[in-house]
Amino acid sequence: MTELHYEVMVHDGLRRHRDQRLPDGSPIVSSPVTSTLIFGERDAVLVDALLTTGQGERPAVWRKRLLTAAVMTAAAAWGGETDG
Repeated sequence: MTELHYEVMVHDGLRRHRDQRLPDGSPIVSSPVTSTLIFGERDAVLVDALLTTGQGERPAVWRKRLLTAAVMTAAAAWGGETDG
């Protein structure tokens, strides 16, 4: 049986494009989000691939650095709230 590995990448929150500000005057920023890469000898799956082009570039570079022989077989992204 092939051994599985995983790596987690934490992405900073995104600034919200609103006129509203926090009480201290700083911009409103979303919560940080994560991407998880699960990989074995031959295959890999990226979970929470994120949704914007800018967010997707960082995991793509990360994936290339981590995976030398494994082939990305799937990517999954969720576009809504997961806690409700």
